[in-house]
Amino acid sequence: MSVPFGSVPGYLPGSTSLVEQLDRPVLLVLRDSRHIIGVLRSFDQFCNVLVEQSKERRFCWTAGGGGGPVYADVEEGSTIIKGDQIVVMGEVDDLDMPEMGGKLRKVTIKEFNAIMEKVDEEEERKRGKCWDFDTDLNN
Repeated sequence: MSVPFGSVPGYLPGSTSLVEQLDRPVLLVLRDSRHIIGVLRSFDQFCNVLVEQSKERRFCWTAGGGGGPVYADVEEGSTIIKGDQIVVMGEVDDLDMPEMGGKLRKVTIKEFNAIMEKVDEEEERKRGKCWDFDTDLNN
């Protein structure tokens, strides 16, 4: 049986569900815990994907100073992601996130980095001196 040119066969081994997400916004959670959002343009039998208009979405759930949880987007353009790096992929309604009733707010990447530095300083202060592998084993 042959498939007419331009139509998608009813069964594509290993990637059947991706056909429905083509040209739609998707969210990918990767093995290194990054979150990528963009428009799915292409895929292959190994689940390698091409995502256009992609952004890496970074979250900070413990924003210092009582500011609440925040997120920032880092624009990446077109991105090819290997299938073995994808943990979860799903369709999203929009590339922008709703404000979730004021609980999660969007900030610029500069503000995000400043918040992360503040959080790191607070955690460092709580921990006290960090364990130094080279000097602590020699004592």
